[in-house]
Parts: sequence; C-alpha cells; structure tokens
Amino acid sequence: KGPNRLSTTQWQQLQGVLEWAEPTPEKVAAAIWLLAVRPIGKYRSVTSQIPSAHQRPDQAVRYVLASYPFLAPTGHHLEKHIRLFVTSTLELQLNFNFAQMLQGENVPANLLQLKEFILKKSGEETLKFYVLFLLGFLSGLAGGSGSRFMNCSNARSTIPGLHILMRVLKKDPTALYWTYIHNRAVELGRKPENTADLAVVRLACLCRAQTAKDLHQLQESWYHLSAGEQSSLLRHFLADGVVNQAIVFEFLPLCLERAKNNAFVTIPSLLQILVELLTAVRAVAQKAGAKVSKDTPEDQGPGGSKLRTLAVDLGELAGFILLVQNSYIFQTCLCRAKLRMTAGRLVLEVSQENWRRVREPHTDVIMLANSVRELVHQKKQEKDGNRIAAGEPLNLLVVESEIF
Repeated sequence: KGPNRLSTTQWQQLQGVLEWAEPTPEKVAAAIWLLAVRPIGKYRSVTSQIPSAHQRPDQAVRYVLASYPFLAPTGHHLEKHIRLFVTSTLELQLNFNFAQMLQGENVPANLLQLKEFILKKSGEETLKFYVLFLLGFLSGLAGGSGSRFMNCSNARSTIPGLHILMRVLKKDPTALYWTYIHNRAVELGRKPENTADLAVVRLACLCRAQTAKDLHQLQESWYHLSAGEQSSLLRHFLADGVVNQAIVFEFLPLCLERAKNNAFVTIPSLLQILVELLTAVRAVAQKAGAKVSKDTPEDQGPGGSKLRTLAVDLGELAGFILLVQNSYIFQTCLCRAKLRMTAGRLVLEVSQENWRRVREPHTDVIMLANSVRELVHQKKQEKDGNRIAAGEPLNLLVVESEIF
C-alpha cells in the first residue's frame, strides 16, 4: 500500500520468478510447513536443550526434526522426494544465506558453495524449491496485510538477487556476485569505474543503503579514513574466498545500522575498529590453525573446490554498539575484547569490562585520551595527504550486467 508499493514491472518480475520455480501443490505445502517449523531454531528454550554443536538456528532446526520428528508430525505426510527438498534447503543454508548475499555480507565463495551443493543434490529441482521457499519467506517478513517487506524499495535488491540464484548453475559464481554488486551501484546512481568503487558499493549494501544520498554519505565516511585504512578495507571487501582469503563478518549490517544511529559510535569510527579487527582476526586465526593463511590448507567445498573463508560472529559487538554512550570506550573496546575460536569460526566476545563501561561519563582523563587518539589519526591523514586507496580497472573482473 502507499507510494512504496511494488511497481507493475516488479510484480511481473516476481511472477516470472514464481513461474520459473514451477510450484506444485505438494511443493507449496512443503514450503509453508518449512516456514512454519523453521523458527524453532531461534527459541533459546529449545536450543539450550540440544548439543552445543547444533545450537545455531538452522543447525538446531535440522537436529530437532531429525531427532524428534514427532514435534512436527505434518512432515511425515510429505512425499519422500518432497522431504528431500526440505532437508536439502535446511542443509544448504548452513553455508549460504540469501539475506547475507543481498546485504553484501557473504562472499563469492558462498555462492560457489551453493552451486556445488545444488549440483550434488537433484540439481535445478532443488534450486527451484529453494527459490520457492525464499519467495514465501521474503513475502512474509514483518507480517502485516499484504507484504510489509516486499515493497518497491526492498524489491530493488531482492529481485536481482533472485535472478542471480536462477542463473547460479549456468554462470560463474564470482562473476554473478560482482554483477549483483555492480547493478546495485547503478541502482544507487553510480556506475563503478574501478574495484575501489565496487568495494564502497559492497559496503553500501552492508549499510542497507537504498538511495543515492545514502551512498554519498557513506562515501564521505570512506574519505574520513586514512589511505592505509582504506587499503586494508579495500583488500577485505574485494576478497572472494576462492582466490583470496576472505573473512565473513556476521551481523556487520546490524553493527553498521546501529553505529549510524549512535552519535558516540558513527560509521567512520566503526570502520576504523574494523581495520583493527581484521588484523587481530588474521593473527588469532593463523595461530589457531584456521584456513585464512597462505601457509595453511584451504577449506573444501561440497564439489571439491578449494575455499578460503572464515566466519566471525559480531553479534556481541552489535549489542555493545546499541548501548555504549562513550566514544572513547567504543574506540578502545577491542583492547578489552577477546576472539574465541569455536567449531571452525571466531566469536568476538566483548567482555564484562566493556559492558560495565557502556555508560561511563566523559571524564577529563577520557576526553584527553580521546583527543590524543584523534590527533594521531589526523597526523596519519596529513601524512597520507589527499591520497586514497586506488582500485584496479573493472576489466579485471567479469561483470555480466546484461544478464538482467
């Protein structure tokens, strides 16, 4: 309803996606059942009763349905080949999250994992059921009469993302990923000229930017960084997890959203923290033997591809950003935080000392320390002059914008 309702073109495109998925009454019933039982994995009262290795939402749903099938008896009435689509959908979401792709949160390696997983199963039929499930999931987000989420603004990113999935079995996943980012840039009023532009646009996706003004404000935050900080983030945002080592920061979009709304944090400060965190993650992961170093073996995808990714959970940092009311305490929070390796991924633990100081007043000592920190950053910028981190020409990437 209202001015943000789907356009006629968007509605027709969504109908085209649905027709491509070839829904049958049995598949629709299975998708609805899966949408109904999937929230089980988000209830702490449930996950606290199962082994710790299975307590993440999608893992928890798989474990509960496999170990306690009587809790969702409708599943027994699904035909065997339809149940396989359901279990495959739950399994593929362990390595690929569509919402993360829309936000630029994951990397091309995750799209490659999706492709290889689908090929291992029943191929396009499994992919079509997954897309059908996503249509139901996205249409029901936020509830309401009609669809509160699937409006004109959100459809600008959702529909191209669905088109990417429809072509993932036939196109190169890395090219598809950067095609999506490239087209999001065009949608935001900018045509990328080099890889640095693509990196900033990926950051814009992480910030959930929806207008050219949003992208411009983000570009100003980028220019606030020193050339060295830009170079570090450029390397991070362009890493694909196939050729280059990639770190996937889970909950980064939520961190950025809360940083934007917290005057004691701000986007530039969070980006500076991210630069420090990247260095710490690589050091801790290498020491722990994780696969993010050139000297260590790579992870192997479902189809045998060598993948080089590491997930880092920033959930606690997102909560800290929401509550902290002291800019210096935030800027130095990593000094009091800890990275913990668990089940092949890192978790950033903010620590009790940080939580105790979220409302610490701005004393003279803290204000002096903050001024010194700002002075060091200004000197670094003066040393860099007007330099910005330069990207490479886009012809080094395969961008197939014509697929849309």
